[in-house]
Amino acid sequence: MVRTLRRRARRDGYTAVEVLVAMTLFAIGAAGVIGMQKVSIQGNTDARRFDIATAIGNQWMGRLQRDAMTWTKPDSADPNSNLTTNTTWLRFASALPTPLGANVGWQQPPAPPNNYFGQSYAFDVLGRELPEGSKDIFFCVNYRLDFLDPVNNPTTSPIRAEVRVFWPRFEQGPPTDCSVATAGALTTQQAHFLYLTSIVRRNAR
Repeated sequence: MVRTLRRRARRDGYTAVEVLVAMTLFAIGAAGVIGMQKVSIQGNTDARRFDIATAIGNQWMGRLQRDAMTWTKPDSADPNSNLTTNTTWLRFASALPTPLGANVGWQQPPAPPNNYFGQSYAFDVLGRELPEGSKDIFFCVNYRLDFLDPVNNPTTSPIRAEVRVFWPRFEQGPPTDCSVATAGALTTQQAHFLYLTSIVRRNAR
């Protein structure tokens, strides 16, 4: 009877190998769950930031469209263009050392005034506008303006406006500034880039 109980006790227990195997399987499962959580968190964060960047890009495209409302000449009464004198951002399309219509490349918008709301090119992680030189920059805006028909219509040609929003990837630090040089030095492994394009026309009267 004693021998039978001892044998049964041995059969009902667990060996050290079995315990180690169980612990290993548990660790693998836990690591998988943690990995899935990390991917889910990163995916949700990236999606939210992409939405913010899209809103910023559309906001800036709207600014350029509104800026074109003050571009009213030449007209029947005045043959001279007022693009460079009446606009805030579009004027840089023709402020060139080369002939009108040359591709000026990407530009950082001019520094906003003290009341920077509605004019800033820098935004924090929540998409709020920031003053120049802020340490909380996360999203940045550059833009590029090209005349579509500079040869036949040098003063009335529509302008192709491109807006570029860039921000760091999940594991990267934020940019130190929003300059074109900073954007040019970033790769797609370091930052996300969002591009929007539209046509801006003179407000003919």
